[in-house]
Amino acid sequence: MDTRVPSRWVEPTARLRLRWGGYRERLALGALLAVAGTVAIAGSTTTTPWLMWAGSTASLAGWCILPSAGWRRVVAIWPGYLTGWLLLTGPRFIWVVTLGYLAWLVVRHRRALCFATGSLVLAGTFLISRIAQDYADMPATLAATAGILVLSGWIARAVHASLDRRHPSRPAANAQHPPMPRP
Repeated sequence: MDTRVPSRWVEPTARLRLRWGGYRERLALGALLAVAGTVAIAGSTTTTPWLMWAGSTASLAGWCILPSAGWRRVVAIWPGYLTGWLLLTGPRFIWVVTLGYLAWLVVRHRRALCFATGSLVLAGTFLISRIAQDYADMPATLAATAGILVLSGWIARAVHASLDRRHPSRPAANAQHPPMPRP
């Protein structure tokens, strides 16, 4: 009988050797800046151009801070950044957040099968775009979209973890280094 306790699944990005900062801090700060920057850009108007530029700066900084392999941040930064600017068109084009979501999956080192969850984001935001037609609906649209993004992200994480557990002898597709020891 096997008495070994199954090991706890570790995020692929948590295995990376970071050149500066801690994993959790960089993840939290990077995600906060990327999301807040995108929302600031989307919420800016012609009377608040400073919000547009502050949001742009925060969004770019957030994508740069996220713990990931460098090339993944370079690939993901532009779709993630442009999502905020494309949201200026209003709630009828909320589906563009799918680009930012896919960029998030790239930065988080998700396996290829996880990208199928992008169809959930696209379908959910397409439905929202049919309901919300006016720019005044943008706050509610962003709130509903945030729920879809978080749910899809958790599903992608569960799929990734499930794939890693099914094939324990095969290293994670994007693992570059062994897990870092925990203090």
